[in-house]
Amino acid sequence: MASSDYEIITDPWNPKCVRACSMYIPGKESEGTKLMLEKIRGKRDKRIHNHTQAEEHRIINDQIVKSQGFDVDFSKLRYLFDFLPAFLDDADSDTGRDRDYFGRLSAEAIEIYNKTEGTGFEFVEVEKANIYSNSGEVFFITFVAKDPLHQTKVFQAKVIHVFCREIVHSFCRLKPNQQVTFDGEESIAKKASSTRKKKRKHGLKIKRGLIHSDPQVDDLVLGDKQAAQPKSKEHGSPTATYGNRAEGDEKEQRTMSVLANRFSALGSFDL
Repeated sequence: MASSDYEIITDPWNPKCVRACSMYIPGKESEGTKLMLEKIRGKRDKRIHNHTQAEEHRIINDQIVKSQGFDVDFSKLRYLFDFLPAFLDDADSDTGRDRDYFGRLSAEAIEIYNKTEGTGFEFVEVEKANIYSNSGEVFFITFVAKDPLHQTKVFQAKVIHVFCREIVHSFCRLKPNQQVTFDGEESIAKKASSTRKKKRKHGLKIKRGLIHSDPQVDDLVLGDKQAAQPKSKEHGSPTATYGNRAEGDEKEQRTMSVLANRFSALGSFDL
């Protein structure tokens, strides 16, 4: 999807226009409007700036365009616009626009994203949502999803609900400029490093098959004392005894000779 598809349309003649407008004439706000403002930013106090309605109109729309609808600071606004934050945990809301509602939309959005991008993300939770109300409703949802390695990423989804029509998923994407962790990749790298260390540790054993020599001598090189003991059934070699020292000495000389050849051959390999 091209980046232009994410941009906010501000042309009022375009049916896809998203441009916040004031919902009342200054000084004539209803009691319900006052309660809504307090719900958004708390009770008005001296810390709130004294921007005019026109100035706030410019401020909120600049934020909408810059964040493409997802990140707007409502806390300092003195006026009420038709671009509002969703009250996810409001038990008194009769609109049905709560955490469960936006959770369902987010789960649908990430499913479409997975099919399009070939990924396997799973919805976790909704962080926040903004609602633009005009000829219908446009939802700007920020939510968290996890990948198959259980690493979480933040996503943004734009969903359109036109009155008397079905829900339309405009797009779903990873939130731009977020700090992405690479724990999964680090885990894979650590496993690969561990495998390489094991190979280096047992490198002699791995290269053993490259040189064909007496199995008895191979066992001696590996330091396996038990395997170094001659086994008459497997190798058919005579057992050296005190009564046959000459034969034992001859075998020892043969063994040492083969050992020397063995180490000479091993010297040619990069261990």
